[in-house]
Amino acid sequence: APTASPSAPEANQAPEPYINEQGAIFYEVEAILNRQITPHTKRVTYLVKFRGQDAHENLYIDEATLLEDVPD
Repeated sequence: APTASPSAPEANQAPEPYINEQGAIFYEVEAILNRQITPHTKRVTYLVKFRGQDAHENLYIDEATLLEDVPD
């Protein structure tokens, strides 16, 4: 039977996070799932899905932070 080469990546392997100069860990944004305005602060927040992370890891991130961390 054929075997996978040792250098072949596993299909279910989670992507590595990015670590910036300050040592903060960032995961790649896979999708923005929702947008809401927080009633008491009136700030726009987005529900973000991170690549390689499960749905329970999704986070609401405010617009300013999202634009700063993920300008794309």
